[in-house]
Amino acid sequence: MALATLDTAFIVEYGLSAFTVLAVQFYYLHNAWQLMSKRWIQIPLTVATVILAVTSCACSLTNVFMANADRHLPGIFQVTEIPIAMQTVSASIADVFLTATLTLALRKGRTGFRHTEALIHTLSVFVINRGILTTILQSTQFLTYICLPATDLAWALVHFPGCKIYVNSLFAILNARRHWRENIVNAAETGLSVQDIPLDTVERMGQKSSWFRSRESKRSSTSGPKAVIQFTTEVVRDDGGQPADSRAKSQPFS
Repeated sequence: MALATLDTAFIVEYGLSAFTVLAVQFYYLHNAWQLMSKRWIQIPLTVATVILAVTSCACSLTNVFMANADRHLPGIFQVTEIPIAMQTVSASIADVFLTATLTLALRKGRTGFRHTEALIHTLSVFVINRGILTTILQSTQFLTYICLPATDLAWALVHFPGCKIYVNSLFAILNARRHWRENIVNAAETGLSVQDIPLDTVERMGQKSSWFRSRESKRSSTSGPKAVIQFTTEVVRDDGGQPADSRAKSQPFS
């Protein structure tokens, strides 16, 4: 009977979903690694997220091997209860870590310029929405699988769209990144407007220029008297006549 055993397509899809989720999580982890460059929290968060993501993928592959060995329903879901629980919980925690890390790293990169602030705000919204959605899906799959009987396949309603949401969120970020790059290039070609310059930068520039002016005034006021060098010219005639009067020229030398 078709409903008494697992289909091969279901097992293959489950395994592909595991690799897809792992690839998407590693992509976000790579971005987080670059944003957290030279910070003490970079290595601990990266190691913890890698362990959680790999654990989730390993548990999913364990479910695939166990389901391929015994495809009878609903017994296989009772046997794989622990690996599925570990898979969903570790994936949820990894998503929480990635969301928190990316959000904090983006907030640290704020510069005060309008275009940069808008870009960081949009990226933060994307990251937070993606993290909330994937965490809710993983948690819902865990709760429905653990709380409901093995004969109830309600958890599958959350599992199947879960992989697609991971992929769509990644494609949304990649597509939006191209649009943001074009906007940055256009802004660079058209020039920087006055509204793009943060006020605190202008104040610092004003303070710096006034400091230089005060330094220049102090230098001019404290400069000492100028030295004077006197040049004397003496003419000697060949016919033995009296030499012309010597003329002295003085030229200031500073």
